[in-house]
Amino acid sequence: MALVEGDLLRPIPSAPEHTVLRDLLVLADHTAYHLGQMTLVRKLMGNW
Repeated sequence: MALVEGDLLRPIPSAPEHTVLRDLLVLADHTAYHLGQMTLVRKLMGNW
């Protein structure tokens, strides 16, 4: 587990101010946003 924690907090070489964990959280947030958009469109279209 310590190896994983160390890897998650390691800076990204191309953007040292960002960590792997930060990028994973941004990715999860972005994906959730688009999932919500698709859900809303399906609801508005009545396509359940």
